[in-house]
Amino acid sequence: MAELQRRGGIVSAVSGRDSAELESLLSFVQRYLPNQRYTAALINMMDTIVTVYGPDLMRDPALTDLMAKIRASVNEEIATQKEMGMLVGAIEGVICGAEMASLQEQEEQAKQQQNYDDDEE
Repeated sequence: MAELQRRGGIVSAVSGRDSAELESLLSFVQRYLPNQRYTAALINMMDTIVTVYGPDLMRDPALTDLMAKIRASVNEEIATQKEMGMLVGAIEGVICGAEMASLQEQEEQAKQQQNYDDDEE
């Protein structure tokens, strides 16, 4: 698929398909779209399929159903990415707080050591 895209052959690869072949393509996209290894290539493929077939995709109930499932999968992935972004932000806050506490503790220990050294002189 990546080679087809690199050579600009993806349009000719998806063109001229009947409903059954489109159904197979869309099923493939639906199955592998969540796999990050294939996401970029499949997004390009979906863009090409929608460009080539446009409204024809909504005339066949099976294709309409697959398009709805793909849309739901994409929306689910977007929601997951948003949640992960919020978690990363929360984790960074905790790490930053822990680093600040550690630095304050080190400063306090250094002051105590300095006071101890001053008292011994």
